Amino acid sequence: MPDLLRLESDAPEENVRHMIKVSRVSDAGDLITAWTSTFDRASHFKDAAKMLRVSMDVLNEIITKHRHKWTPTMLHDLSENTDQPKQETIFRLRGLRQSASEGVPFRSFFDAMSATCEADDPVIEWDGVSEWAILDLDFHKGFTPDANDIRQAADTLRPLPLAWWISRSGGLHALYSRQTVSPAAELAACAALALTARFPTSTVEIKRSTRRPPGDVVYSRPTAETGITRLSGVMSADDLTLTSWLEDRDLIPGQRYPHDRCPVCPDGSRARGNAPPVCVYEDHIYCFICAADGVRRGCRTAGYFPLAKLCGQQTATMFKRCVDNFTHWQHARYIVSQMVPEALSETVYRAALRNRHGDDPRIASVFSGVKTGLIRCSGVWAGFDGKVIPMKSSSAILSNLPVAQYPSVDAKGRPLLKVDRAIVEVLSTTQDLAVYGYPALTRCFGIQITQMQDLPANKVFTTIKSENAPEYLPPQRRMSEEEAWGVLEGYFPGVDRGLIELLTTAKGCAEYRSGLPPMLFITGPTGAGKSQSVHLAATICGDHSSSVKFSRQDDRVKDGVAKAKQRGSFAFFDEFIKGARREAVPIEQAMELVLDLDPETLSHELYVGQVALGDLPVCVWADTSMPSEVISHAQIARRMHHAALREGRSWTISARELRQQGPEACRAADSILSAIMDRRFPPGPATDFADVARDLGFKLLMDDSTARDKEDWIRTLYSLICSAPAITGAAARRVRGEPGWKQINPANGGEIEEAWAILKDSGKVSEVDLKRVLSLSEPAEMQTIKHKETILVRFVNIQRTRINEQLRGESRPDGLGDAISGGSPEGWLSHLPAGFDHAAYVGGVPDGS
Repeated sequence: MPDLLRLESDAPEENVRHMIKVSRVSDAGDLITAWTSTFDRASHFKDAAKMLRVSMDVLNEIITKHRHKWTPTMLHDLSENTDQPKQETIFRLRGLRQSASEGVPFRSFFDAMSATCEADDPVIEWDGVSEWAILDLDFHKGFTPDANDIRQAADTLRPLPLAWWISRSGGLHALYSRQTVSPAAELAACAALALTARFPTSTVEIKRSTRRPPGDVVYSRPTAETGITRLSGVMSADDLTLTSWLEDRDLIPGQRYPHDRCPVCPDGSRARGNAPPVCVYEDHIYCFICAADGVRRGCRTAGYFPLAKLCGQQTATMFKRCVDNFTHWQHARYIVSQMVPEALSETVYRAALRNRHGDDPRIASVFSGVKTGLIRCSGVWAGFDGKVIPMKSSSAILSNLPVAQYPSVDAKGRPLLKVDRAIVEVLSTTQDLAVYGYPALTRCFGIQITQMQDLPANKVFTTIKSENAPEYLPPQRRMSEEEAWGVLEGYFPGVDRGLIELLTTAKGCAEYRSGLPPMLFITGPTGAGKSQSVHLAATICGDHSSSVKFSRQDDRVKDGVAKAKQRGSFAFFDEFIKGARREAVPIEQAMELVLDLDPETLSHELYVGQVALGDLPVCVWADTSMPSEVISHAQIARRMHHAALREGRSWTISARELRQQGPEACRAADSILSAIMDRRFPPGPATDFADVARDLGFKLLMDDSTARDKEDWIRTLYSLICSAPAITGAAARRVRGEPGWKQINPANGGEIEEAWAILKDSGKVSEVDLKRVLSLSEPAEMQTIKHKETILVRFVNIQRTRINEQLRGESRPDGLGDAISGGSPEGWLSHLPAGFDHAAYVGGVPDGS
């Protein structure tokens, strides 16, 4: 095969449009194509081969071999941008209050601009923004720059507009027209990026109409330069650049300055007499006034201005990888919107693709090929609802992704897109696909709690919304927090507000992955709303809580956590402790199975394989009491917080049905959620879950003595019951002579009454493992009977054969221990001394009479 195939330009004129020059550079493996005119039909492929004096097979071989470098114009019929004759744009000049039909048509924008219009407030309008477009920069609130700042920004716009002028409102209008293959709207969108970065309080629109300039018009030389290379990354800068930038402005890290020194929105009239609002740090500047005004530049946090952004340096990022690999729009939109205003993101992405790849047919597939909402998460593909979609190497969905395709021609020279099976094979695996333009997205269910904070550079968030999804409400649209809680308490009386706020905060911390994954152990009697509180917090956030059951097999627990994570942000280990006891697994061993979980832990995904868990969900356990094995486990005690619910609740509806109760319930939930987001996730660094828990009064197990104190009081009560006098009279008749009952009168102020009062407020003693707490030889329970104003209490084993101190296996001073342990009441009554009053002995201890 020759290294250079060339067709001399002495062919007949009618064949000039078929002329093609193809040269192959052996070392670089690069294919250069130069077309003297449009090669618009596959039927001309044969003619081109003939004019090149090579066979069609040779020409096809050259093109196919270098397909990844070649973007042939002959494949236009696969692309959305066919080279159709350019349609003439008609410009209509009318008055602002006139209808479009009353407009006077012109073939030139500039003719319409200079023509006389008798109507008031002349307006020029046209159809579409592909051929002609106006970039409209305006200011509605906050800092408004002066005319000199606007002129300086306009003079440095890239790409250059045909003309620009200061608008009537003090903003900027820039006129763009199509340049070669770049539509006017794409050129305007690229220029808008520089304006939004320079003027954070501005709004930018791309319009197909404009009022006639009120003053001078500045004309520029048209340019096809799109400036897309500036979109190849997020801004960053080395230390030398940062230092030089600060020195040029006489700013010193660690110092504070008045507001007229703010690099974004200076205003010397603000904050006079107060502490200087502009704080300079090594890597950023924070302005308190801009934070209050909602001014943003360089990141989503108002008032927080990274020096790397202010300096204007850039490095390659995920955006460039998306452009290089034709990442389909449903996934790429989340990456592009991190650095481009959402309203402009699709237009800018189209421009970036066109600038990088020319008129490539795969660009059309980027926006229309995959419509399932397919996104790439950590190791798996998922749909728009967040559910995992198993993919195999034979998947038709993966084969249709533009990254897995390349342009080619068939044996007859007809254009087509072929599938690269090697890339499809890689796409079907669980490995990181960032190099293929698919960085893993972090899913947020319902709402992104941390949206106002400094977001990590290596994470891209996508929100999975369900029916009645929550909405962040600004203060003026909310109910008062007290009113909103009142609405919720109408459905859920006695709801623990602090616990709901703690769980909501836990969702945000897990979403951001700041510190260790939030872990919480909720205790309380049956019916206290332990599980329902978790469901209620999830529902307020538009999220979901899934149960994880106990299993002896580690993989089953891991799979349960993985499934819970796919459905929502909460993994609720329902009756996990009871399951361990049922399976005779030591509690500490059961808990260690879960504490071994970390983001690198692998779980098995059906039809997918081993997948790393990634960011863990909020992990919540619940039981009637706190096992001492959990408290005494050092690793658990330093990571897990404790929340105690004291009493049962009568909730008539499921917590998951809250947002189905009507607009008022939804608004109340949104108001509470918005208030928590403002309070716990303000602009700035990530929120620490431990700090919030401490502020709300929830302690780590290592710092919480509640469970240990309760067990101490149980031991105290048991000792006092054993030594208390036996009941007599009506109280004895109330229990029909059953032995061991002792009487507690809450009105008295004795030790036994104090112990009883404390335990009554701490939850049911009968649900505590008394065998462990009291060091008994067998399982036992505490029985209680209400008698008038007093309480009758005794401790007894399950078989009712041992009572109070006998549960420890101690011998009775009267020799009744063996008799009682022998069985029925008749057995021990037969051993009583002659003439002994057994009614006075029901307590098991002689009363001295």
